[in-house]
Amino acid sequence: MRTLLAAILLIVIVTMAAVAASWLTGYVRIEFGDEPPRISAEHPAVIEPPPSEPVADGPLDEAKEPEVEPPIPEKERPAVRIVTPAPVPEVAAGPAPGNPPPDETAEVAPAPAPSAEVDQSAAAPRIVGGPGITPGPFAAPSPLPREAAPPVPEAPDWTTYRRVTIVGAGEIDLGKRRITLAGIAPPPADRQCRLTQQSAERPCAALALLALRQRVRGLGVQCRFAPNAAEDAASADCRIGATDLSLWLIEQGWAEAAADAPAAYGAAEQAARCAAKGLWRGAEPPADCPAR
Repeated sequence: MRTLLAAILLIVIVTMAAVAASWLTGYVRIEFGDEPPRISAEHPAVIEPPPSEPVADGPLDEAKEPEVEPPIPEKERPAVRIVTPAPVPEVAAGPAPGNPPPDETAEVAPAPAPSAEVDQSAAAPRIVGGPGITPGPFAAPSPLPREAAPPVPEAPDWTTYRRVTIVGAGEIDLGKRRITLAGIAPPPADRQCRLTQQSAERPCAALALLALRQRVRGLGVQCRFAPNAAEDAASADCRIGATDLSLWLIEQGWAEAAADAPAAYGAAEQAARCAAKGLWRGAEPPADCPAR
């Protein structure tokens, strides 16, 4: 009988708890802006009680009673410490305590200059000796003295010769020495030439001598020898005023340009060949001559 009453009482308590929970849920929804459930008179809300726990068939004395944990005595309950955090004071923004604000008037110290000392051990070579051999003292290598470049030889001066004699094709007797004009190849003695197409043939060397003698006359010449030339040098550059006698003789066709002559001498010979002057009179002009 007591068990039956306890079961009925438990059902009533559960039903009341469900009703209270439904109303409590409705209040919470009102707080958050939801509308509470509307109950109309025509359709009243039906609250269904929760299903009751099944009761085992048989005598009431054999029904299982719910297990209820015994309450913990107050003396055995663990103490709970409630700590309330203290309010943090507000700190005004500013520079960090470890870094004070720089002084605008303070002078900035210059960076230290690099040390002038040089590690000599890094430049010193490694000396390896055999057993029982002690290396001698080592001295740092000093820069080798640089030899001065030899001076550029000065251009030789022109020497004036007032009394000269033309003795051959491009050959001049200066009094103390006889020279050949530099940069030319005089005609051979057995070569024959004509002054005109109707004149008789004569040795080309004799005609070249006559042409050079008429150019020099009694004016004298200026000659210069190559640097470091011997006193008895066989060739020299000679001129009368601004006229180069070697170049003039080639332009008149009475000499050929030497193999080592300047380029201007070769161009003058080509022009004399095309114009059929001197040695080239009556000869066939080169194929590359300009058309007349």
